[in-house]
Amino acid sequence: MKRRFLMAIGGAVAVAISGLAVTVLSAETPREQSQSRAELERLQDRIDLDIRPLARQGVYVRTTGLAARCVSVLVDNLTVPNKTYLARRYGAGACLRQASSIPGPGCSLLSRRDSGQSKTVPDMFDLGLYEAERRLVAAEFAFSIECPGKADGRPSRPSRYSPDALVRVTRQCPAAGATLAAGAPVALQAEAILPGGHRYVVGAFRGHVECTNRGLEGR
Repeated sequence: MKRRFLMAIGGAVAVAISGLAVTVLSAETPREQSQSRAELERLQDRIDLDIRPLARQGVYVRTTGLAARCVSVLVDNLTVPNKTYLARRYGAGACLRQASSIPGPGCSLLSRRDSGQSKTVPDMFDLGLYEAERRLVAAEFAFSIECPGKADGRPSRPSRYSPDALVRVTRQCPAAGATLAAGAPVALQAEAILPGGHRYVVGAFRGHVECTNRGLEGR
């Protein structure tokens, strides 16, 4: 009888210990997950701090973000050598993706107002993007880069760690010498060949558009 009593107590203790172990393991799971999240945040901070040094090497990281299991890294020139280099540098915690140059869903043609005054469109070919924007504004025009028909009248100097600082204007609409209403946007496209042979393009000449004497318009 005594033996059975001791066995019963032993079984109860074993169950209690087992339950305690489950509780401890359950308690550790959130902590382990938070550590994993913390590691990703540290990796993201590390990559963000490396954006300028990487740009000096010709690897252009546009932005980073936290995904469920990795740090999402958008790269403007994710060539095979650059992908290999970044994967070796940051490990499996970095999800590398080629940055898209496709405009977002909010990018659409906008209506323009005729100022009643006409100006001659200057030649922007082979100018840097900031210089082209500055000259258009000085000539009393706006400019369009991200979206066809979207006017902007404030030149923005790109960071020297961005590929936008390297591009040169390759297309414009209307063409140089055309007359256009003052204040209307002149559409620009600019390009650069980044290290690794990647062709980097920014500009409004995307989608179903055509160049007319009034500027870039939808087809």
